[in-house]
Amino acid sequence: MRIFFFIIIILILPSCATIEVAKGVTKATSSIKNSVNNLINSNEDNKKREIERENNIINSIQKDKEIVEKEKKKEKEITLEQKKIVEINFFKKNISDILLLIGKPNLSRVDGNTHTLRFDSDTCRLFLFSNSNDKIQKIKHYELRDTNGDLIIKKNKIQNCYKDFELS
Repeated sequence: MRIFFFIIIILILPSCATIEVAKGVTKATSSIKNSVNNLINSNEDNKKREIERENNIINSIQKDKEIVEKEKKKEKEITLEQKKIVEINFFKKNISDILLLIGKPNLSRVDGNTHTLRFDSDTCRLFLFSNSNDKIQKIKHYELRDTNGDLIIKKNKIQNCYKDFELS
């Protein structure tokens, strides 16, 4: 009888071990499956977040473009108003005429095909622009700005600026 129990124990114990191994493999498999699913979900979430960020950046750029366009339009209207008030017409005058009329500029800069001259007074700045590629550079655009760089809008301030440069 002892032999019979011994044989049964020898046969039963190994089969219990395979059950334990099967349980362990099942747990490992489900853990790996959960990890893979979490990685896939996190990658999808990251893609969604990245798309949202890109859309926010695009919207921000579009808003900034609209603001810049409005400011450009406003500045253009102001410079047109300045030109109506102006007592001296700078258009079609060449740079040598300007230098004789006003004197040496505080700043002369060539940037690409634009030649910029800046004349400073205590209260304002006169900017003159010409095409640096022209053989005889003539003024194509000009504007009056205050010392903070804002376009001068009021008629009396424009006239005072011309007085500062002794142009009126």
